[in-house]
Amino acid sequence: MVRLRYRFPLWSARLALVVYCLIIFAISSRSRPQEELNLPTGPVMHFIEYAGLGLLAWLNLGRGRGIPGTRNRTLAGSVSCPRNSGSVSCPRNSPRNSRNSGSGVAGAGGWSSRSRRRWLALAFGAFYGMTDEVHQAFVPLRSCELADWLVDVAGSLTGILIMEYLVATRRVRIRLTR
Repeated sequence: MVRLRYRFPLWSARLALVVYCLIIFAISSRSRPQEELNLPTGPVMHFIEYAGLGLLAWLNLGRGRGIPGTRNRTLAGSVSCPRNSGSVSCPRNSPRNSRNSGSGVAGAGGWSSRSRRRWLALAFGAFYGMTDEVHQAFVPLRSCELADWLVDVAGSLTGILIMEYLVATRRVRIRLTR
């Protein structure tokens, strides 16, 4: 199995996302992109372009520190074992240590960093897709359609899930540096 490792400066990942969003905006600003820019259009192309956006959003929104005040807390909110206690009664992956419980919840009402990354990237893709559709309503010969937005969200989700799969199976390792 081929394993790929990538190391990017954080600014380049941010720049790639901004440039990608600007390209989507520029294409959406055209009345007839298939004729003016010689680009194919339709739901499949919407899906593919937003899969790329979901991938870049996932990459950029994963550097969070978690939710303040939820570290080392159980679901009930009481203090759990110290992080580096090393005690036998409190292993690192036990349900008592909610940070690594695998339940997707990092403390009282919080999210794990993986779940947070997924939802933020999907929210970004959905919001950008919505603004893109509203923008198209003001472009001559273009329209704002709910079906297009749903295809955009599905494409974003697919890009996010592809990245989650590649990283979870350790086929790709991506590290953003400052």
